Amino acid sequence: MEEESKKAENIDVISKINEKYPKMSKSHKAIAAYITDHYEQAVFMTAAKLGETVGISESTVVRFAAGMRAIRSSRRLWRNG
Repeated sequence: MEEESKKAENIDVISKINEKYPKMSKSHKAIAAYITDHYEQAVFMTAAKLGETVGISESTVVRFAAGMRAIRSSRRLWRNG
């Protein structure tokens, strides 16, 4: 049952990213693409690590997470790292 809940949450996050994708900046699109392609790893990354991995600043990742804050899973991006 918990596994089904996680899958549903993953779909919600990816759906929200896809919904907002056309209006995202180039940097936010890079973050979105990484999260979509590597969701299971990305949700446990700090903002600093995700930024380093994607090649953008930590502050840009934080702004992306702020835009996605309605999704519970994106809060993991707020961790300091």
